[in-house]
Amino acid sequence: MTGKSSEISVPELSSYLALHCHETAYRFETLIGAYLSSGSENQTGEIASQNPSKADADLLSRRIKAERLLDGIPKYIDNYMLTLLAARHPLERFDRSILRSYIGNLTAPSPRFVSWKDRQADLRDLTANEVPGTEWDKAALLSSQGASDVLKWRDVPVFKPASDMMIYAMLLFELKPATIVEFGTGHGGSTGFMSDLAQLFGLDCDLHSVDRTGKVPEGFHTNAKHHIADCLQWVRDELPKLRLARPCLFIEDFHEKTDDFLNLLVPNLDVGDYLVIEDSFIKQAALDRFLREHTEVLIDTFYTDFFGVNCTSAVNSILSVQSEMTRSPSSTSSKSQTTQGGRPG
Repeated sequence: MTGKSSEISVPELSSYLALHCHETAYRFETLIGAYLSSGSENQTGEIASQNPSKADADLLSRRIKAERLLDGIPKYIDNYMLTLLAARHPLERFDRSILRSYIGNLTAPSPRFVSWKDRQADLRDLTANEVPGTEWDKAALLSSQGASDVLKWRDVPVFKPASDMMIYAMLLFELKPATIVEFGTGHGGSTGFMSDLAQLFGLDCDLHSVDRTGKVPEGFHTNAKHHIADCLQWVRDELPKLRLARPCLFIEDFHEKTDDFLNLLVPNLDVGDYLVIEDSFIKQAALDRFLREHTEVLIDTFYTDFFGVNCTSAVNSILSVQSEMTRSPSSTSSKSQTTQGGRPG
């Protein structure tokens, strides 16, 4: 080869390869980094400040306009990426990082359903973020349930981030659950929200709400059954007695003994069910133990990452049962009776 050579960083090369191949930049960077592990640390260090070449930027812009815009209308992030690609000046670190991530998702989207082990590998670059393991910044997280007042549904407190409420709306419409069981009623706003959504979507859905002290406001719901009970005891003693129409959506929002709750729930889970563990920032160790043992339960990253990686209270914990649960002989005998719901799972 003749002519003057020019240096290129590993991240730049990885992004270029990902643009032209069906693989993520992250995967290429890992492979190249391993190959160069005996070389200079600079080779796998900071991303260089240059923009993508004009040819690559034009190609990416065309793909964004063809694949990401809806009737020609961009989302905020699409518009931002198009602006970056049109810029002919060095990019700031944040812009380089978000552009690489966006290119990776555009050229080789990651699998929707992932195991706990794979998820941890994917998140290792986010461990130093303001909210570790997420793309949330601390200020946005702290205000996500409302900054001056608590988020409400029909004037009843909900105590959920706004992102979670939209995620539930999409999940209910896609899953079309025949049964919803919510553990931790609080003021009842969340139960009312689920009930209203089920009616709006025309779902034939049984809704159960379980709490020791929480309540369902009078006249708020038309199809919710409220059980005044300790959540763990109810899962152990009462849930197996129910004939659950499938698919089921189980929601844990009572924040006690997560390990015990997950283990007690196992006999009641079937293929196609969903389990959402809310406020799981401090429940990651319990999730680690549960999901390493039950590899048939996968993380649905479409929902956990819809507003950015783990920009939800259910960090790594919007879970889908993808295959038959592994159960001990004793738990199999206590499994709740099930019936197929009127709608497909």
